[in-house]
This record gives sequence, C-alpha cells and structure tokens, in this order.
Amino acid sequence: MGGGRAMKLAAQLFTLRDYCRTPDELFETLGKIREMGYDGVELESTLIKAADRGELKERLCQLGLSVCSVRSPFGRTGYDLNGMIDEAKAFGTGYVGIGTITGSYSFNNAGPGGFHRFAAKALEVGETLSENGLTGLYSLRSHEFVRESDGRWGFENLEEDFNGRTVQFEVDLYHLVKAGVEPKQIIKRLSGRMPVVRFRDQRIAVGEVHFFYPVRENCPVGDGVFDFADFMLALEEAGCRWITLGQEYCTRDPFECMERSLKFGRTLA
Repeated sequence: MGGGRAMKLAAQLFTLRDYCRTPDELFETLGKIREMGYDGVELESTLIKAADRGELKERLCQLGLSVCSVRSPFGRTGYDLNGMIDEAKAFGTGYVGIGTITGSYSFNNAGPGGFHRFAAKALEVGETLSENGLTGLYSLRSHEFVRESDGRWGFENLEEDFNGRTVQFEVDLYHLVKAGVEPKQIIKRLSGRMPVVRFRDQRIAVGEVHFFYPVRENCPVGDGVFDFADFMLALEEAGCRWITLGQEYCTRDPFECMERSLKFGRTLA
C-alpha cells in the first residue's frame, strides 16, 4: 500500500464468482482486477478448477498479479491435500486456506471438546503443508465465539491448540463484528499469527416495509458501518501482510463494487 504501509490489497475472487464460470471468463476477470489496481487476488479452488494450472500461472505472471492465498473447504484436505499443495506452489503463494470447522466437530451434535478434536486434525494437515514450505490458514468466522461445555469460546481452544505453529488464522472482520466481539482485541491476541485479513462491509437499508427494523445489506468496503480505519494500527502491529476486499453479494455491478472497495482501501494508507 502507499504511504509506506507493508500491507497489500487483494481482491476476493469469490465476489466475482459469476464471472469465473469458464477459463476464458476467469482470465478476463483477473485482467479486470489488475486494471483496477489491485496488488493481488485471493483465489478460490472451486473457481479455478476448470482452468489449466499452467495457463493460469502464466496469465497471473503476465498481469503481475500476486496470489495472497488459495482457499479451499476443509473437506478437501481429506482427499486432495496434494492438489492444494501443488496449487499454492504453482501460483507462488505460501498460504493455503483450509476452510473453517465443520458441523461434525462443533455445535450441538459433536459433544464436548469438538474444537480440540478439529484442531488436532487441522494440525496434521498443517504439518504436511509445513513440510512443503507452506502455512495453513484457518478461516475465523463467528461460530468460534459460541461457548463450549468448558465455558470457553471455541476460538480460545483453537488459538491455544494452533499456538502459531503450522496453522495460522485468516480473520474475517465482518464475522468478528457479527459475533459482537471487539475486533482489535482479537487482532492483538493473534499478533504474528494472522498474515491475511478479510475486509467486508454492511450498510443499513431503511424502507417502509421494515422501517422499525432496519436490515443490513452487503456493500462495497467503506460504504457501510464498519470503521476499518480504526483497525489499521492493530493490523500493522499484528504483522498482517495482506488485506483482501470483497463482499458476499452485490446489489449492483460486482466490478464497480470491487473498484469502489479498492478506492477506499487506498485511503487507509
């Protein structure tokens, strides 16, 4: 980023998923991301699987577009971990997204200690990634802030078990706000263990139908209610390297939304 900041800005490819249905569409979308001025892209394995890996690597190199991470659901680690490793190496990133905890380990049907059991499995995955020079990134959302039977947040158990070893965190600030926790406190606790952070935003939508109960809708980063500037110092002190920008869905052209998010992101420098 400008102004001497070490953090770079990447586009969340998931936001543009409707424009990645074929390899040609994917390559065109990546070109538009670069034209906007993004430093890099956060790839989704489900959106790139139809593209030839060599051609995609060449296209990324031609564009000068870095890959901050390649994200996959946790289930993939059980049947295609080698594929995840090959993707990360091909695209020149050291970070492999391993998804988030699944229902078989947490919530009402898993019994006590689910987060510890998941952490043990995730660390096995992390060991294999580490042997290949890679770091696993756990996607931290809001369900980790449910209390377990021991009275602790699931997050606390993951934080303790991972302990900054072969699995670190990709924090989604949208979900921290949704959980009602103080984002800066979580960022501080994860100092040195969260190289990638996701920025997404929400705005209040008011209308006659729900006048007394305003709803929140997704919007470009900077157009909503989240105070991202307030998080920046904490992120710097935590050693965060990448900020990814995007949204779950768009109420207007997604490319316009991504460009608007980037314009705001640059003002944080």
